[in-house]
Amino acid sequence: MYMSTSITSYHNGNNIHLVLAGFVMIVVIGKASSVVLQRDFATEDVLMATVSKVQCTKCVKNSAITACEGCSSKLCRRCFNDHRQDLSKELDNVVYEHDMLKEPLETPNENDSHRLLKQIDQWKKDSIDKVNQLADQCRTDVVKLLDKNKAELIDRFRKMTSRVRKGQDDEDYDERDLSKWMAALKELKDELIKPSNFFVEEDKQQPSWIQKIRVCENVPEQAQLKDDGKW
Repeated sequence: MYMSTSITSYHNGNNIHLVLAGFVMIVVIGKASSVVLQRDFATEDVLMATVSKVQCTKCVKNSAITACEGCSSKLCRRCFNDHRQDLSKELDNVVYEHDMLKEPLETPNENDSHRLLKQIDQWKKDSIDKVNQLADQCRTDVVKLLDKNKAELIDRFRKMTSRVRKGQDDEDYDERDLSKWMAALKELKDELIKPSNFFVEEDKQQPSWIQKIRVCENVPEQAQLKDDGKW
């Protein structure tokens, strides 16, 4: 703050003018002199006005006239108008996204196209493929064993045929031979229909090679409305 001070002395008829800074108005009355300090109010008002002005945080040129509560920016009139236009454009984007979301929410579900249902269908297909592959492999193994078993039965049958024909040609047989040959034929027949040396069973010792799936639900915290009704 600048202050102009005038000091007048009547000593010997000479006038003395001084400039002092930082003093309040003081009047001193003495026997020989009178001292008067005067403030320069015009200069002080200009300085105070300059110090109290706040610059616009956006253009850093003009004086701010208002503040935005949302971003705490202090803005001049022109920048404030631009700021409101920018906010209006952002609101348009919010409305656009809102309208884009409204359509699928109000459209009935297309169950066949949902990604989770597609995931289940894919798991089903993969599981069926695994089952088919294993079934084909087991079928191949069974066919090989059946062929092997049949070859052994044919060999046993041929040997039995030789014994029966020899007994028939030589007429060298009795009740014991007939009973033994009949039992051997029945055994061959049973082995042909239902082999006893191999079978199919589940491998319970091996972990499941088809992973079981299940549907789970995450329960997020529901969005709560504030007391002022805003999200």
